[in-house]
Amino acid sequence: MVGQASKAADMRAGNVPKPGMKAMNGGGGSVSRSSQKYVAPAAEKPKAKPKGLTHGQMVMQWEANGRDAEGKLIKHTPKKQGWTKDEINRARDRADAERRRAAEQAAVTTTPAGAAGEAVETAEGVPAHELARARLRELAHALQTGAKGAAGGGAEGASAAEGAGASCEPPPEEQWAIAECRRSQLEELECLEAMFADEFVLVSSAGGVERLRELSESLGEDAAGTDAAALREVAAHPPLECSLQLTAHGERPAAEEGERAVPLVASILLRVRLPVEYPKTPPVLAIEDVMVTTQEPLGRDKMLTTVARLNEDALVAAMLERAAATLPEPCIYEVATCLTESALEAVGHSWV
Repeated sequence: MVGQASKAADMRAGNVPKPGMKAMNGGGGSVSRSSQKYVAPAAEKPKAKPKGLTHGQMVMQWEANGRDAEGKLIKHTPKKQGWTKDEINRARDRADAERRRAAEQAAVTTTPAGAAGEAVETAEGVPAHELARARLRELAHALQTGAKGAAGGGAEGASAAEGAGASCEPPPEEQWAIAECRRSQLEELECLEAMFADEFVLVSSAGGVERLRELSESLGEDAAGTDAAALREVAAHPPLECSLQLTAHGERPAAEEGERAVPLVASILLRVRLPVEYPKTPPVLAIEDVMVTTQEPLGRDKMLTTVARLNEDALVAAMLERAAATLPEPCIYEVATCLTESALEAVGHSWV
């Protein structure tokens, strides 16, 4: 009784909450949610995984990284966070020094080496193969400039033919296959530029290649949901072209017993054109220029001339054979390696 009286006093004072309806055997007015329909949460769409490099592309990247002290390919390199001010200044100084050196050798003309009786005046004391390299560099940039002029002159013709060609454009599935090839070509050009930093020159318009790269990235991975106009533009883009200034080393055998062999250097300008369906189809290869020289410095009043004629048809055939063995993997690096390894083997008896 005392406990009940104390509890009643506390309730009157407000110290204890009043009992609800359930405590007094009432209904309580509870609401059941068991009758509501269950809605499952929407599943998130899995993000498309980025495509990994093929084995051939990885090998090209490893070759660009170089080799360690044991001669093994360096497969992993630390990512550069950014250039410091000192690094930028050093790079600028190196570029200025290279421009000054090129200016000193600018007297070398760009007459094709295949022309009979070619002779080029040179500065005294400069090794012949260095002069040939400088000449080759000028030829590569002249090739690039000439391609830009041809592209500019053909712009009107291309726009005029656009309407006529629209009726015979490939169906969307073929356009998508071409776009996949374009992506592979752009990746290979990036690898070549990294591996042949001083030898690579883009013959195609740099602006056009950048536009093609942007369009290719905008297509995504789903052919059904892609932008039809962008896909058509990617498929209709002209073939991509580049040039490589390659160097092959060898020697001219001794003419008579007791004489020593003469070290030779072949400076070769290789032009590469990638058809729209490359790497499913082979590339178009052309040797634009060749000059074979010794490594000796040229004296006063000496002329820079080629000392041998290479069998260019045999070299192109060997490169295409190497390409066929590599396709459908990227093959330009293999082709360039084939040329530098076998160029002076194609001299035969064509000594000048």
